[in-house]
Amino acid sequence: MNDLLIKRINLNAILPNSKYLLKSIRPVYKYVDGEKTDVVEAMKYEVLEVKFLEILYIKVMHTQPIVSIQELKNSTTRFYVEFVNAVVSYYVNNGRISASVIADNIVLNEEDEEINLWDLF
Repeated sequence: MNDLLIKRINLNAILPNSKYLLKSIRPVYKYVDGEKTDVVEAMKYEVLEVKFLEILYIKVMHTQPIVSIQELKNSTTRFYVEFVNAVVSYYVNNGRISASVIADNIVLNEEDEEINLWDLF
């Protein structure tokens, strides 16, 4: 029996007051009839949640990244970001629990200071 249970929870309910460090960006391409096209339909952001040191991959349905991929690779500064209406969807896939995160938007955190880890606990 292949049960598909989907539960959606706001990311802020799971990780309240989290800070996210942007690690990488990659385009997500559209598929038509199982074939990958050259059309970018979203961007996927790899971020580090700095309190629990969890890596998350969050998809945002924009075709342009918040900063260029080259700018992120060549930068000597860190980019901290926030997500707008990020929702975690839990589901069962081949008998295993999986999760995906999709957000309405991503914004650069205006704080240009180093994060004091003691403030997070």
